[in-house]
This record gives sequence, C-alpha cells and structure tokens, in this order.
Amino acid sequence: MKVRFWDFDGTLFDTPLPEVGRDIWLEKTGNKYPHTGWWGRVESMDLTVFDIKPIQTTLKMLNDDLDDKTIDYVLTSRLSKFTDIIKELLDRNNIKVRGVMTKNKYDKGERIFQTVNELIGIYDITDVYFYDDRDKEILSANQWKSDIETLGVKFHITKIISDNHK
Repeated sequence: MKVRFWDFDGTLFDTPLPEVGRDIWLEKTGNKYPHTGWWGRVESMDLTVFDIKPIQTTLKMLNDDLDDKTIDYVLTSRLSKFTDIIKELLDRNNIKVRGVMTKNKYDKGERIFQTVNELIGIYDITDVYFYDDRDKEILSANQWKSDIETLGVKFHITKIISDNHK
C-alpha cells in the first residue's frame, strides 16, 4: 500500500498569486480586492471570480500512478475554512482523495508522520510520497524522513516546479 500527500497551491492546483489575483478581482468584479491579506481569505479562491484549474503535469502524476492500493490526501497550509472550496475543486475535476488536511499546529512533515503512524496499524504501507512546490515544506518533510523510514516505510519527497508559484 502507498500513501501520497499532495500540496494544493502551486502543486495540485494553479491558484492565483496575490498580485495577479488582485488584478483579476478588479477586472471581474469592477471593485478593488477588499482585503490586505490574501492566503487566509476565502476571497482568494472565490470560484465565481477565479478559474482555478489543476496543474496538468501534477494531475498526470497523480492519475498515472493511481491504483486500488493507493491512499491520497491533499495536505495544504490553507486554513480549515478553505476545505469546502478545495473539495469543490477536487469534485469538479474528478480528483478522488481520502481527505483534505488543512493547516494546524504541526508542520507538514510531522503531519505526514502522524498520519502514516495511524495508518500503519490498518494497512501494510510500503511507500509514502510527498509532493510540494515550496522549499520550506520540502525541508519540513526531510526532517521527518528518518522517523518515517524507521516505521519500515520508504519516504519519497518530490519538489514540484510550478510556473505560477516560484
């Protein structure tokens, strides 16, 4: 069994960055974007304003290696208030995952370790995969690599190069 963790912004989906997003907001609504902040505001993913699509190269990776012995999760740094929007985008694009894991007090590496540690008692997990576009998250995962591999699981970390989220 393999477990895969997919970052959302800039890895699985091409979400707008603040600079571009504010311009699109103005163009589509006729109004200036109503907030200073971006990533913590649900307006940054307003599906009536933004046409948010999957990143095709990542989607191909997800689908090409998909089988009945795979458990997929979205592991995002977005707050829990984004869960419904993320699920809507997954549904619209026929992307099936076991769950959407939003930001909490643990870094992504520790969250992966906790999840694998819970699942290992239920499934015969041989491999864990983590995909993210941000160096900070790759570093976090690498810090937990030996702990995960101590469980008898191979841990594969892939940095996604995103044109939008450099």
